[in-house]
Amino acid sequence: MNALTQTVARYDMEAKSQDFVRYAIACAMSGGDSFQIRSICETRWPEARYGAVIQKAAVEAGDTTDATWAKPLAELAPVADAFLAAVRPRTLIGRMAGIRPAPFGVRFPVATSGTSAGWVGEAKPTPVTAMAFGEGTLKPAKVGGIVVTTKELLRSTSPEAEAQIKLDLETAIITFTDAQFVDPTVAAVDDVNPASITNGTTAVAASGTTAAAATADFKALVKKLTDAGIPLASPYFLMSPTAATGLAGLNVEMFRDVGPLGGSIMGIPVLTSPGVGSVIALVDATEIILADDGIVIDAAEHGSVQMDSAPTDPPTASTVLTSFFQSNLVGIKALRQMRWQKRRAGAAAYISGAAYGG
Repeated sequence: MNALTQTVARYDMEAKSQDFVRYAIACAMSGGDSFQIRSICETRWPEARYGAVIQKAAVEAGDTTDATWAKPLAELAPVADAFLAAVRPRTLIGRMAGIRPAPFGVRFPVATSGTSAGWVGEAKPTPVTAMAFGEGTLKPAKVGGIVVTTKELLRSTSPEAEAQIKLDLETAIITFTDAQFVDPTVAAVDDVNPASITNGTTAVAASGTTAAAATADFKALVKKLTDAGIPLASPYFLMSPTAATGLAGLNVEMFRDVGPLGGSIMGIPVLTSPGVGSVIALVDATEIILADDGIVIDAAEHGSVQMDSAPTDPPTASTVLTSFFQSNLVGIKALRQMRWQKRRAGAAAYISGAAYGG
């Protein structure tokens, strides 16, 4: 692919992503009324490259992932996919090479034990071993977040306002996805969410804050995976920028190539994300199976929400709710349909209580 073709393809992808955000803005401004969405798009963005796509989608019924009735919003799929294409490379999942894709609702084999091999002498029988398999199925699940913005910002026609809404939508999905992927406390809930890759594993407890402690802990972390028979075909350390900065500040050879933007430790790539929190995880990407299919946008201006990244469920007497109507706000909800699963239990491990360099 030559430079011109790459430039045209990138421009096309950016245009689709931008028009999806415009669809979200129109949805929020109209309160979800399909005819108003179309009118807003026609009036506000007549020059939109994919304006006809989002206008046509606006008058259909259903959502962007409904497959039960000829995928009603199939017209919107190209711009929704482009928005996801912009989000995906910024998530931990999107930055890891080697993850195995799989469709929703299809059974796949999960290895519960591996095979072994041995030397074979001349005219001697070759040893035979058998793998043990279980089955897995990725049921649809949704990762979502609500971005709350003012009506004034939605009505603003400045490019900066549009860019801010786009950034808020992307950040809401990215941060939540990364946290759910790594947080050891996230357990599987039937028909709701998958377990995190570290849930159910025994942590390597941080033995201190010094360089010597960090060195020993990271070696123990790698040993957890190798002892479980994980080949480390595509391993990654996952941590927060704060944790990576602390390791860099130890000023020792082992951590000289790591920093808040990532790097490597012992030749293993480091990916950083604020969503990881206080743990440091190690995962072999080839041991992760992922289904990822589509995004849904909805909006409301008359509800009341708890303005908290970890809302109380169910609400209590002390729960503080903010009225959209009273505060002149609009909530834009983005739902991404995805689910992951480990092929083997030992595919990931983590260090708890890490505060290296602190």
